[in-house]
Amino acid sequence: MLPGTTDVYVEVEDLPASSRELYEYDPVKAKQMILDAYPDGLELDYYAESEALPLDRASLLQFQWEQIGVDLTIKTFDSVTATAHLYDRTYQDTCGARHGSANPMHQLGWSATGGALNWTGYSNEWFDEQFALASTDLTDEERNLLLKEMSLHIISEVVTIGLSPTLEGHYWWPWVKNYYGETHVSDMSVAPVLALSWLDQDLKAEMGY
Repeated sequence: MLPGTTDVYVEVEDLPASSRELYEYDPVKAKQMILDAYPDGLELDYYAESEALPLDRASLLQFQWEQIGVDLTIKTFDSVTATAHLYDRTYQDTCGARHGSANPMHQLGWSATGGALNWTGYSNEWFDEQFALASTDLTDEERNLLLKEMSLHIISEVVTIGLSPTLEGHYWWPWVKNYYGETHVSDMSVAPVLALSWLDQDLKAEMGY
């Protein structure tokens, strides 16, 4: 969750001890945990898109995980094939992906059973019940309490490993009217938004463009 969702977001120092430990840098303990679970070593395949950023991230993981006894083999695919592995859940061991976190309902929906974006195949009956309840006609306070509890649950389950949460901004010229920063609606499409936007040509000319 982003810090901006103040009624749902929990600071790391306020997490339960077992979850807070996930964010502490302790390669010695991590290496021992790997050794205890996999005495002969742990070998993993990592599926990545063959583009600069995903490959850089994969190389960083390969180097870091090597320090704790994980032998990571990077397998690269074009974006279409990588996406197919992701959505079809045909990747082996682990893969890299990126998703947003601005809307708690959207974020938590990625872990609901059978969801199209539930790339990990995670399934938990209690979580599904809470998610269904959060989707009903509740007050904001009631819903946020549920979402906060669900968020703490998902963190403790380590359904995914968050790598680099970042804030993003969207900018547009002042002569673009009836546009308010939306990046997509429906299924990742910006076309319906742009169809209702228009350019103030007089203002554009006035500003020297």
